[in-house]
Amino acid sequence: MLRPPFGAAYNCIGRSSLETIYGSVYLRPTRIAFLVRPTQENFSRVREIIRICTCLWGGMFNPIIPVCAVLPNAWRQEHFKEITGRGLADAYIRFFEPDVFVETEAGLAKEAGISDVKRFLSERVVHLKDFVRSTTTKQTDFALGLSAFDIYTDLYQREFRFVPRRSRKVAIIENDDPYCEAVFGHFPRSNKLTFLKKAFTDICEAEAVAATAENCLKLFRDGYFTPLRASNYKLNVTFKNRDDPTVFVFDPNKAVDLIDFWNLRQFRSNVLPINIHWLPVFEDIIRKAAVRNFRPLPGNKHGVMIRTTVEFARSIKKSTKEALFTAHFSGLPPGAVLSKDWYDPIWRSDWRGGGVQPRRAKLVADEMDVEEKIDENDAILRLPSPAPTFSSRYSSTNNHARWINVKKSETTNLTYHGCNLPPTTPSSWTRSAWAVRWAVAPRGCGRVPMLSNPSTPCSSMRPPRCPLRTFLPSRRPRTILSS
Repeated sequence: MLRPPFGAAYNCIGRSSLETIYGSVYLRPTRIAFLVRPTQENFSRVREIIRICTCLWGGMFNPIIPVCAVLPNAWRQEHFKEITGRGLADAYIRFFEPDVFVETEAGLAKEAGISDVKRFLSERVVHLKDFVRSTTTKQTDFALGLSAFDIYTDLYQREFRFVPRRSRKVAIIENDDPYCEAVFGHFPRSNKLTFLKKAFTDICEAEAVAATAENCLKLFRDGYFTPLRASNYKLNVTFKNRDDPTVFVFDPNKAVDLIDFWNLRQFRSNVLPINIHWLPVFEDIIRKAAVRNFRPLPGNKHGVMIRTTVEFARSIKKSTKEALFTAHFSGLPPGAVLSKDWYDPIWRSDWRGGGVQPRRAKLVADEMDVEEKIDENDAILRLPSPAPTFSSRYSSTNNHARWINVKKSETTNLTYHGCNLPPTTPSSWTRSAWAVRWAVAPRGCGRVPMLSNPSTPCSSMRPPRCPLRTFLPSRRPRTILSS
């Protein structure tokens, strides 16, 4: 039930008419942001984050947020000098708009300006060492997000328990390699999570392959099913921008490059990652793909061509970029391949001066339309709560954010108890100024949260720009105001 607090600046003229609410509620994975310092000393932590994301539903789209006081030398671009070290984390958070946070060391969330208001069975910030939890019965689960074990179980029930007519192409990298971990996924080394690797290997009958350039090229060409690909199970991923093919050349042994590549896939749709040390092995396939893609854009009457962009990571020296581009991509049709030596400025907030604004991908697993009428005497809006069909009913730990329900309103003006409320929270309302309560209706339906006393803070940090978002926990849903 939405009800404005006392003193809110609204025109509270009573009306006794029925209001029809139009909109939809869609289901998506929890967007978990991992906070880490972008230094080479934290390279092992960045790799651990990637392994954990392999074990989560939608984990490939969990952003890595760099928190630092001074920008790393590799990220000090000549093209974009408006960003500073202290503003980097804030800009990344505004772009990715995560639901919850995981910090790799104590104090990173506070340094990034994230308020952590402790609540009963509800945590906004979790430390990385507390992200994997075990119960007294030795059952292991994550503090946030949906475990990939439910994915593997559903895959077995629907597909892998049957004998196929043709052999399945499923692979898992048998040795540790940072490039293969970021591209194909790998499992954590923790003894508590060894069951996930065993489940994927046994259920999917995965072929163990060595981390070599030739094997990686084979996985790309034949479209092998890998652990990271499994994390996108039953997800409809939509990119708003039209992106030409991108070849991202980076050094997987550098923490800054690994962070850049991991975040790049969340707003670029067609990316082929290339280990800079393996570029000669991939040269032939890149050249053939560039020639094949160099054609007029379908439906465009102005002669716009589809071009392949070779983007070099920011840590690579300019002289090295020029030498590599000349050595491996010369002799192609003019304009077929373009060289790019800067990173898309996802930290920018003002795009009125021009340029193509990067937009993160939209993930939708299920969507339900809403058309409800509410009366002044009973101003309660009941919304459906879609849930993953493959998930277990309960979590073995107090996981309050296994997935997210996002409510989109198509009604331009909502009226509750004679008070006009906008479909989204105004930017003048700070998230820390409101608390949200949730009531559960029968058959899994929920009620719109009620804005309670402003003196009770909500565990958020910034003004929301989108409608209400629902946390689906292990036992009962909760809601926050977020974007």
